[in-house]
Amino acid sequence: MDQKIRFIADYQRHFFSLAELCSRFGVSRKTAYKWIERYEADGPSGLEDRSRRPACLPSPDSDDGGGGAARLPAPAPQLGSQEALTHSLRRQPDWNWPSRSTCSDLLLRHGLVNTKKRRTYPGHPGRPMTPMDAAQFDLDR
Repeated sequence: MDQKIRFIADYQRHFFSLAELCSRFGVSRKTAYKWIERYEADGPSGLEDRSRRPACLPSPDSDDGGGGAARLPAPAPQLGSQEALTHSLRRQPDWNWPSRSTCSDLLLRHGLVNTKKRRTYPGHPGRPMTPMDAAQFDLDR
């Protein structure tokens, strides 16, 4: 905190350029501009460390975080989340529906849609069993 206050004091005196101040205090220009902006907005209290905790988190006991996907109708297994969301939007356009990716995650989590079966590709066979020192040609043909 003292370093930030000294930085702002030196900045306001205009003895050094911003680049010189940044090199003297060992901070990036981006950090310097952030400190200056916070000081001008909130005064010395703006220089205090802020919490890094996210502003909002989904409820851990809720299944979908928003409640909208719980109202989705169970689609036929051959349909996907986009179709289920489209039908729901047509029926209840005034509801606050979650995004398609959230609906897809929830339907997969509850086993309401089938996933595509992925093709397995054979791997590389590995190193040859015999050393290949020279080209072998069959000259008897």
